Amino acid sequence: MKKLNLSPFTKKLLIHISIALGGSLLVIIAIILVNGDINRRLERITEHKVNFAIRDQALGILTGSGYDPERAQEAKEVLNTILPSSDELINFPKELRDIASTSNVSIAFSFGTENKSTGDKPGDISFTMSASGDQDNLLAFLKEVESHPYFIQFFSVDYKDRSLSTSGKIYVK
Repeated sequence: MKKLNLSPFTKKLLIHISIALGGSLLVIIAIILVNGDINRRLERITEHKVNFAIRDQALGILTGSGYDPERAQEAKEVLNTILPSSDELINFPKELRDIASTSNVSIAFSFGTENKSTGDKPGDISFTMSASGDQDNLLAFLKEVESHPYFIQFFSVDYKDRSLSTSGKIYVK
């Protein structure tokens, strides 16, 4: 094998070019990886945005804001198919305890007063709930509760010293 005779300047030039190309390659790889992560996060954010828009629209229908008399009957029929009856909520405290257990949170839950549905508004049952646990566990618990199939509206959420207290209502037929 024949050895190349390169001048010291040429050797230094090749080393600097190699370092520059290697650095550029690392930067390109980092950009590709970050771009993929950003795209995944953007998809999740968009998905959450759509879910929140749907829930907001449903809550708007439930609370009577944006009331359109022409669509009222149609909306009422749709709501009657997706809203639970008050009797169906009998297992809701147990479901909450199960969610709390998987989230490593302890809870106390109680139903309040029930407002019967009227011709133009669904009924609701108020509730109070307190929970305790680590902040991350409490957040995971609340996210699970928010994704529950019942329409739950929170009025207040207070957090202090690893304890959370909240009140709200669950919409029923």
